[in-house]
Amino acid sequence: MSIIVFVHEYGHYIIAKLCNVKIEVFSIGFGPELFGINDKSGTRWKFSLIPLGGYVKMLGDDGPSSATGSSSNLPENEKSYAFCEKSLLQKSLIAFAGPFANLIFSLVLLTAFFNIHGILRHNSTIGDVIENSAAANAGLVAGDVILEINGHHIRWFEQIKEYMEKYAQDNELLIKYSRNKDIHIIKIKPTLKEIEGAFNNTKVKPFLGVVISNIPSNYESQKLTLGNSFIQSINYTYLLSKSILQVLGQILTGQRSLNELGGPIRIAQYSGESVKQNQVLLCMAMISINLGIINLLPIPMLDGGHIFQYLIQAILRRKEVNPKYQRYAATIGLMLLLSLMIFVTFNDVRNIFK
Repeated sequence: MSIIVFVHEYGHYIIAKLCNVKIEVFSIGFGPELFGINDKSGTRWKFSLIPLGGYVKMLGDDGPSSATGSSSNLPENEKSYAFCEKSLLQKSLIAFAGPFANLIFSLVLLTAFFNIHGILRHNSTIGDVIENSAAANAGLVAGDVILEINGHHIRWFEQIKEYMEKYAQDNELLIKYSRNKDIHIIKIKPTLKEIEGAFNNTKVKPFLGVVISNIPSNYESQKLTLGNSFIQSINYTYLLSKSILQVLGQILTGQRSLNELGGPIRIAQYSGESVKQNQVLLCMAMISINLGIINLLPIPMLDGGHIFQYLIQAILRRKEVNPKYQRYAATIGLMLLLSLMIFVTFNDVRNIFK
């Protein structure tokens, strides 16, 4: 977890340095310092007692929240290095850099994971056949292995859909399949179904009526090149990010229970299981994606809350917001985050004793 926090804070650090902001403290954890060192630029790099996060303290920034700050008490020769003196765009970039670093880090981890382990894909074995479908009427049954469609070799189940959609709009499919090691060839004309798409548009798609199975032996590991591993990592990061936002939306609208939320104890349990299953890289990537996406939420005290504040300031054409309102927002955000932390920790403990 500390590595992921370090990456997040280092994202803030790098962009702040590029924006010519002086960094006073780089801390992994909160509370009293355990140990640390000073670098040549005067930055204090330290580990703190409470290992639940971290922060970068910048000149002209009153606290880890980066919500308030003033350069009025600074010497003239230091004011140009103060965070509070930077433009709204620069402040936004510094705030965004932490979550962005987490997402980039997840891509690196996932690329390595997929390149080492490959991906599990379902082979072309039919798991089940839907009753009265084109496949059922043609005599296909569960356990049949699709070998070819219109002369194209089929190895993975998703290729069945790919070639079916390519050739089946107005034509029959010539399918070669294996059953009990015997080879058979049949012709099938898939049925056409209207499927509702985006913006209430309807699309006509061919429907064969075969589905995958949950039998582990029908899944095979496919090795990926470095390039394909990177593409797969982008897809995984996008899908998990989308899933996180969907789940949060469902919780807020009452479609899912708050009890599904997990905290540090659940993360530790999941990390332990990941070590046993040689999935440490995948576990770290998932935590990094979660940290990046959650931090982009427009909640005071989070990076997304700061970005939202800077956006409002830009719209209102105000360089600064009244410090009193900033403190109110920071207090509300802190209470929300502490309440959430207590709740998810209680959830974790309760789940242990279930």
